[in-house]
Amino acid sequence: MTQPNVDSLLARLEALEAQRDRASRRSRLWGSAALTALLASAGLFLIAPAQGQGQNVVKASSFVLTDANGKTRGELKIKDGGPHLAFFDGNDKPRMLLSLSDKGAATISIQNPEGKVRAVFGFKDDGETRRSRSATPTARPAWA
Repeated sequence: MTQPNVDSLLARLEALEAQRDRASRRSRLWGSAALTALLASAGLFLIAPAQGQGQNVVKASSFVLTDANGKTRGELKIKDGGPHLAFFDGNDKPRMLLSLSDKGAATISIQNPEGKVRAVFGFKDDGETRRSRSATPTARPAWA
């Protein structure tokens, strides 16, 4: 029985490694294709009902959220050209407001039960200039 020489063993090993690399690339390609097909199918499944007759789409300029007693606890509406979300306490007083102007200025505001602003944080319409202010119960809010 003859023993294979080192050169033939190395050549065979290199051929097997190349074959493994090709199989690995094919496996990744098929995996990517399967994932893409799955995501596309899921997207069609989720989007198709909304495009049909609009059964899953609700459009309005205002939504009011009420509790079991009919008190307003939240409101989403368009105000001054942008979306405005308000959260109300049990006495129908707005306590936290989130808003976005039509020019892109974003603001979060917190008020006390009397309606006085106690803290504000936001960005001006340039998206870079930060603005914030806070106040103690005896002082007016100061811009930081």
